Amino acid sequence: MTMVGFVIGLSIYGPISLFGVIAMETAPDGIAGTAHAIAAIFSNVGLMLAGYPLSCIASLVDWHTAFLLVASLVIAMVTYLLLKLQTELSGFKSASGKTLNIYNVLLS
Repeated sequence: MTMVGFVIGLSIYGPISLFGVIAMETAPDGIAGTAHAIAAIFSNVGLMLAGYPLSCIASLVDWHTAFLLVASLVIAMVTYLLLKLQTELSGFKSASGKTLNIYNVLLS
């Protein structure tokens, strides 16, 4: 359980820290700390708001059904993206002159 918590915490707060560093690097020297603080606040608020729909769904139904819904949405999204990639690749040709398809790109 400790390792799972560590990995989840690292994957959640890693991008928040990265946004803060990017804000510090792009801000003028005098307000770099303020830019980091503002980026961290809005990153945490966005993180909280991103989890709110799942908690609302879980309060209406049980957690098992909510996670099944999330898993089905992920499967639908990946399927859509793979189909979109296939249609985008149909307009390109490889160096050998063959039309690219999703199997050539993903499996080679």
